[in-house]
Amino acid sequence: MNKDKELDSILAEETKASELTRDEPMRGGERRGSKSLVYSIRLHPDEAEAIARIADEAGIPPRGLVRGWVLQALRAELAKEDPVRSVVEALSRDVDRLRRLVNTDHPARKAV
Repeated sequence: MNKDKELDSILAEETKASELTRDEPMRGGERRGSKSLVYSIRLHPDEAEAIARIADEAGIPPRGLVRGWVLQALRAELAKEDPVRSVVEALSRDVDRLRRLVNTDHPARKAV
């Protein structure tokens, strides 16, 4: 078997095994050093399309947009002990969003 066929065979086997266990929790969730964890979420196709559209308008990949949202929510949870910092971060996000709206042909801008 040549290397391409062997690789295709291995990938097919791993894909099949992955699909069989896709609803089971991932093992090995310990954090070591600078390694990050991967979380998998299920979204309705309409939700995924909306995320892709928003990310495209912001000029970032969809995964980066979703990761940013998750980190914002995490920081908000952690900042409940420091409400001033939380408000400053929220204002900063709002200003960034306004800048994007002003610099694009976003539909929300046309309503103004």
